[in-house]
Amino acid sequence: MTIDKYYDITKSKKIEIPFMTNKEAFEEYEKGWGYSFVYSLTEIRDIFLMVKQHEVISIPDFRDNFIVGKVPYSKTKWEERRVLEILNALINFGLIDKEYHVLKSNYFTDSSVGTPLTQSEKNIFKEIYLN
Repeated sequence: MTIDKYYDITKSKKIEIPFMTNKEAFEEYEKGWGYSFVYSLTEIRDIFLMVKQHEVISIPDFRDNFIVGKVPYSKTKWEERRVLEILNALINFGLIDKEYHVLKSNYFTDSSVGTPLTQSEKNIFKEIYLN
């Protein structure tokens, strides 16, 4: 099979895609050097559920008392750095504040730690990521 048509993409309609610099992201959304990396959505939900149930006094205390052995991990064990990264993602998503207090208590109200994501939970994440 051969292709006998050629397209000149230089004549295509150009669409400008908006881009936000790190400085603009910080000024407008108070986000650090970038937005959140992609994590296991189940882990994000589960850590959020634990924040809703337990006060975060310190990362080591929160990890040792409420995460390890209680929240399943997808691939990497719960080290302090991983817990902190997910807490920072929750801050970036506007679900908790910088002191780890819950801002969106109406999210994941019918959810349970360690269960597969429901369609309702997937819809919550769509809302979070697209807003």
